Amino acid sequence: VYIDFLETAVKREIGKSIRISEVKIQYFKELNPAKLWVNIGFKKNEGRYLFVISDDHDLNAAGEVVLEDF
Repeated sequence: VYIDFLETAVKREIGKSIRISEVKIQYFKELNPAKLWVNIGFKKNEGRYLFVISDDHDLNAAGEVVLEDF
């Protein structure tokens, strides 16, 4: 589920012709299945993007992705 959210956010926020080639993720708290949305934030850092996944109360996961054109 987390990767699905990340892939969707990458396409919406960074570009439709970009895909994830590497991902490192640290899980903090399980996503609440009753939630219909999550917040995902990106910050570019030396060719990688740092990200956080959260809902309105908790930080659920954080990590980094490497992206490539396809």
